[in-house]
Amino acid sequence: MDSANGHGKCFVHQLAPIDHLSPRIHTAKLIYFCTNENPEKILTTLRDALAKSISAFPIIGGSVGLMKQAPQIGTLAVQSPFFTAEEILTRRDLRETYDYETIRKEDFPPDAVEFKLVIPELGANHSRVLLVQANFIHGGLILTVAVHHNVVDEAGIFMIMKLLASYCRGDDGSLLIKPEWTDTTPLLNGKGNGCLEDHPEYKLRSAEESATQVATYQEYIAGSGTASAILFFPDEALERLKKAAMRVEAMRWISTNDALCALVWSSATAARKLGKDVPYSMFNMVVDGRARMDPPMSSEYIGNVVFVTTRSILPIPSLDVANLADTALNIRESVLAINNELIKDKIAAVIGVDDIGRLAPRGYSSQGRHLACTSWAGQLYYTLDWGKELGRVKRLRFPKRLSDGIFVIFPRIPANDDVGLGEGGIEIQIGLDEEGLERLREDKDLNQYVQWR
Repeated sequence: MDSANGHGKCFVHQLAPIDHLSPRIHTAKLIYFCTNENPEKILTTLRDALAKSISAFPIIGGSVGLMKQAPQIGTLAVQSPFFTAEEILTRRDLRETYDYETIRKEDFPPDAVEFKLVIPELGANHSRVLLVQANFIHGGLILTVAVHHNVVDEAGIFMIMKLLASYCRGDDGSLLIKPEWTDTTPLLNGKGNGCLEDHPEYKLRSAEESATQVATYQEYIAGSGTASAILFFPDEALERLKKAAMRVEAMRWISTNDALCALVWSSATAARKLGKDVPYSMFNMVVDGRARMDPPMSSEYIGNVVFVTTRSILPIPSLDVANLADTALNIRESVLAINNELIKDKIAAVIGVDDIGRLAPRGYSSQGRHLACTSWAGQLYYTLDWGKELGRVKRLRFPKRLSDGIFVIFPRIPANDDVGLGEGGIEIQIGLDEEGLERLREDKDLNQYVQWR
């Protein structure tokens, strides 16, 4: 990675071809802390930690823009203008509006706070790599961290969180940074047919609609007219669920995540009451491709190595909890299809486009019957120590309503925890239309495994 001077004026970090396949939005998280420390002291700690993080890893202080003299039209890079910690970090005092203990007793509901109050101004700053807002509530802090999705995926966001947390607790975060964080070499060469038609999850816009020509801030999975709920799967229930989904002797191994997704897909389909006229439903999952490449990429690489499964398609009558094992196996096979050969072919397809700005994810429309998920479960947010002012994270939440048919799997809550996180297990947030969500609440098969929050 190139080094930057004090303002990063000469620093350019070219994004990899597949970085351009992520939506041109910020991925944001609400991070809840329980603290009674003085807000000014917390703000100083955060600002100092952010300044040190930018100094150690200048990418997070930069902007995403078109790269001059790029090898492919539309190539993006992190470059100037660069921003200081004071410019990146904003604050809002909501101590008279929200109370941490009240929110905690209600299990951090998705509508605990008004989103527009706690999220930094993304639309007016859509090219910035990082925006952070400290929202002070009575007895706590809601830290909103938003990172540009073309620069990082979920694994990359967690590496940035680790960096910021290390400086908050007084450690030298620069010791975390390795060349592997930004080594795009394995992602620069494709192999295979490279036909975009073989990858229907991406669309090729017209030249006039290219992001190279039109700089627009996109929404991807935010929707209106839907209702969201938090479902909690305790560890014990997850074990029972996995056994139920593997009841067939000699069945191929499935993961706990496969079983969980199969149950949610089946239950949501039943709750929608689609009827016989709707022929099939499709389930898409975002998969981390790092370990699926040959040789594997470093788990600490921050850029985008995520791909959407496209093979989970089942007839509506088959999506019954009685067929949970078949549904879980269908999901497992779609995950296994994301292999080195397919990834290299996707890279070849991206490189083969005349203007990379014409490429875009197709967005998400459930059409009232499809389901899709993204997972943060593999990132150990709840083990991070943020120092004496903040301690450890008490909850993560998605900072907006979810479109109909989207669900987010939150980080696993560790068992036998001693800092007040509660019972070990996994939470998800799901968005459905209001009638469908009410029917889902009454699903006896689902309620064998979940607690509603």
